[in-house]
Amino acid sequence: MLAHLGGLTHAAILQDCGKCFSRLPPLRSTAKFIQIRIANCPASSPVCIFTSGQTATIEATFVSVAAFESASVRLSGIVDILKVPFPLSPPDACGKWGLRCPSSSGSQQTLKIEIPIEASYPKTKIGVELQLVTDKDEMLICTAFPVEIK
Repeated sequence: MLAHLGGLTHAAILQDCGKCFSRLPPLRSTAKFIQIRIANCPASSPVCIFTSGQTATIEATFVSVAAFESASVRLSGIVDILKVPFPLSPPDACGKWGLRCPSSSGSQQTLKIEIPIEASYPKTKIGVELQLVTDKDEMLICTAFPVEIK
């Protein structure tokens, strides 16, 4: 049912936000058949490598369980217990990031985010949390994965 996402590989280390970082209450994805792919991150890798000065690409294909008018992308870096929002411009997932809005229940969507990894970013290991939230504040996707910036 889900289309092949050419050139991208699945990262086996993806986890639902509620399982990856301790939080009360845990956040859960409400979309179905979620398929997350991170460019150049093989399934066998325990951590995704983001290279300084390049662009990291994340694609999420899913089926919405409810209609929504619009959605926003929230991307954060997590170091220890500190969660730092990553400014995506625009945060609106419709249009630039690939979502077709409004969306009806049962429709397949693909979100494609390209993140510039600035040379000024510290070379370190962090957790990355990706959230896709509807205009009704419903969590479509909430996933987290480890990254090393080199």
